[in-house]
Amino acid sequence: MGKKDKKKQGLGAAKTAAKAAKKEEKAAAAALKASGEDDVEAILADILAAEAAAVAVTEAVAVEPPTPRVNGTFVPHPSRDGELLLFGGEHFDGARTTFYSDTYTYAPAKGVWSLYTSPTRPPPRSAAAAAAYRGHLYLFGGEFASPSGGQFHHFKDLWRLDGASMAWEKLELRGGPTARSGHRLAVSKGRLLVFGGFYDTLRETRYMNDLHVLDLTADELVWSTPPTTPTDVVPSPRSGFQWVVDDADGSAVLYGGFCKAPPPKKSGRAHAVGKDKAAKASKGGAAIAAAMAAEEAYDGRGTIMTDAFRLRPDTLKWGRVKKGGYAPAARAGFGLHAYKRLAVLFGGVEDEEGEEELVSRFHADLFALNLDRGKWHPLTLRPPKSAKAAAAAAARRKRRKGRRGGGGGGGDAAKSGGGDDAGGVDREGGGDGDGDADGGGGGDGGGGGGGRGGSHDDDDDSSSSSSDEEPEEEPPAPCGRFNAGTAILGSTLYVYGGLVEKGDVEVTLDDVWSVDLARLHGWTCVQPLSAAASAWNASDSEGDGGSDDDDDDDDGEDDGGGGGGGGGNGGSGSDDSESAAAAAVAARSRRFATLRSRLVAAEDGWTPRPCEPLKAFAERTKPHWLGLAHEALGEGGKALRRAAFDWARVRYEEVRPTLVEMEALTAAVEAEAAAEAALAKAEAAEGASRKARSRR
Repeated sequence: MGKKDKKKQGLGAAKTAAKAAKKEEKAAAAALKASGEDDVEAILADILAAEAAAVAVTEAVAVEPPTPRVNGTFVPHPSRDGELLLFGGEHFDGARTTFYSDTYTYAPAKGVWSLYTSPTRPPPRSAAAAAAYRGHLYLFGGEFASPSGGQFHHFKDLWRLDGASMAWEKLELRGGPTARSGHRLAVSKGRLLVFGGFYDTLRETRYMNDLHVLDLTADELVWSTPPTTPTDVVPSPRSGFQWVVDDADGSAVLYGGFCKAPPPKKSGRAHAVGKDKAAKASKGGAAIAAAMAAEEAYDGRGTIMTDAFRLRPDTLKWGRVKKGGYAPAARAGFGLHAYKRLAVLFGGVEDEEGEEELVSRFHADLFALNLDRGKWHPLTLRPPKSAKAAAAAAARRKRRKGRRGGGGGGGDAAKSGGGDDAGGVDREGGGDGDGDADGGGGGDGGGGGGGRGGSHDDDDDSSSSSSDEEPEEEPPAPCGRFNAGTAILGSTLYVYGGLVEKGDVEVTLDDVWSVDLARLHGWTCVQPLSAAASAWNASDSEGDGGSDDDDDDDDGEDDGGGGGGGGGNGGSGSDDSESAAAAAVAARSRRFATLRSRLVAAEDGWTPRPCEPLKAFAERTKPHWLGLAHEALGEGGKALRRAAFDWARVRYEEVRPTLVEMEALTAAVEAEAAAEAALAKAEAAEGASRKARSRR
């Protein structure tokens, strides 16, 4: 075939694709008209026209807290110490989605929300990204959707909020990043950095890994894109990642993210290959067969990343960061913020996509990445001991001292305040000797026995005396969640809202929690959950539930009829029950294999075994945790042992639900096997009895 023919063939394919796209647009427009819903662009235009009536910034102090929302911008106020700022977000109530464009400030010390209205402000949106610089907050991108969620609009506008006047200003700049959401902003050495994100209109999905730079110190703001070469290290396309700026050198450390591969393009000749297997061997047949295999294998699932990169401020080049220490489980929707020499991570969701259902685990744990050592470690909380518990701990130490002859290491360790060291290590993760951390650790760690103690002796002693003491109440803590608003003021991490799923119901939260990272004494509920957070339009789910109940009733009637019928029906019922039993066994086997796959082979040495107590697990895996803790914290002695035990407990609690389910499945299999063996034994005995009677 000549070059001219190839050119014509290419033009024909382009025309076909253009016609298909135009046909899809017409179909979408017809569906929109039939639904009676306005076009998403028209909805946005109406909102902007209504907001144009404002002429000046107005402030309303001590207003009601914001309605429940998720994916809003929740950051420290750019110019006011001790205040947080919330902009935008979205809320889905089971039937429709609402997007917000209001600007709130929150003073946690006073528990006061204030609402600001500006003549110009960004249109309603969620999943935007923001960063502060010299009293201003810069906000870029985000997304908006129609109430039904059938239409999407992604933004590519850049806004600036003056922290002093609380007035928004749109920066009209040429070029810059394309429309997107799920990206991130950061400011390093006076430059605004934009990286990643995704663009999704249901008909088209793209994930990005481009980097854009805006020099905020220049007289004229101009977007630029650093050049790259094929050999450069660049993070793969992703959204939903987090990054922090290292104050030591201005580099940006990126962790995690999410990416969903687009569906493969369908092959126009796939039907021909399906009819004639010999065609696969013809010219182009292998490529078509590969395309068909890709179509069949595509399941629409996404990938959660756990890799890390560092962007150098001088060259704007990426480098890989080796993951070490005790890292958090793979998750999406977490928060990450810089605190001293740590990057502190909170929350997120871990999804297990099975053949028929999605199992989600929502986290409320804390992890930290030591920016100097490049090692992860969990941040464990140690609530202050009550007077009664402190007295009991002192009595236990006195008894131990008496048993050891009044001397030895036990009494000295208790007197030296090993908990002080633990406070400095566990709370700061780098042994940098900051006074607030060491002072905050104080006697709380030293008086901690039981599972929250570090040495095995303390653990043994507390367990033996637990029968004489009333169990302490579970300390307050936020429920697991993802896409929560997180921000740090001083040494305090604040968590606002987020999303958690209860069955088919999506609960959008509006509570506020705080934890002092210098002390890590525990969580404080700053604002409780409102009644509005549990509002859900369950009309569809209720209908589904009713149909399930009807199906169950029908099944019951069929079973009853089969039991009372003649031999033929009884045989059919027996076959059905055997098929159901076989299906149950197969499902149980698949579930067991899935659970087993969670326990990675490389981690078998530090994974709890079925029915293994925490104390035995911690003792068996002590060398592993001591090594990890030493690498991450650089400490030794009792502080190191305490950290090692705490990390073992975190791992135990992380894996224990999986092991409990595996134990239940194993017990069910063993019970069925025992029942079958008993039945076989009874049948054999009955057969022997009949044979004996026949010989009389």
